Amino acid sequence: MVWSRAALAHRRRTLGTCPYCGGRGHRTGATAARPATRAGLVAVAALVPYTALKTLWALGVTPGYTGTGRPGVDPRYTSDLGIRLYDHGIDVTAVLALLGMALALALTRPWGRRLPRLPLLALGWTGAGALAPFGAFLAALGLLAWTGAITVGMADHAPWVVAVAYGGFCGYGLALARATRAYQRATRRACGRCGTAVTSASTGGA
Repeated sequence: MVWSRAALAHRRRTLGTCPYCGGRGHRTGATAARPATRAGLVAVAALVPYTALKTLWALGVTPGYTGTGRPGVDPRYTSDLGIRLYDHGIDVTAVLALLGMALALALTRPWGRRLPRLPLLALGWTGAGALAPFGAFLAALGLLAWTGAITVGMADHAPWVVAVAYGGFCGYGLALARATRAYQRATRRACGRCGTAVTSASTGGA
């Protein structure tokens, strides 16, 4: 055990990294925060088209919809509460999108550091893993329908609705993954020698 730790420390010195944690030194807060902040803003921007569209539909304005009735709400799949809220101009999925924006900002803004770490990480990784591939599928489906290559079962919706509004889930998922990764790194405990954020595994349990 002692020999393995000594060998690991020697290898880290050879590579020019911290012999205690393997890190390359402390990054300043401003330098480390910039990519995370951008990721949070990209995630928010990716959900704006969907949120705006669903809100307009709930208010009775129906861009991208050519059918009859009300788009965005199906009594077969929407609860009574959801229908009542929709009648007053509030779409439940738009509210969920706003919560998704808040999550992205919590992962990248200073005020988010006051919130519990594990729930934020769980929400961040779960949301990224679910929405990135789902959004990519919808974006591809919408683009193919837009070009006339295929037809989708949404004849009363303009193809751009699927490609732009729903496809934005992919951009959100990818940006959320970046934001979650940055948050996970930034909230690890710091190495007492070099200041690099580390986990107990990287120090060999020391």
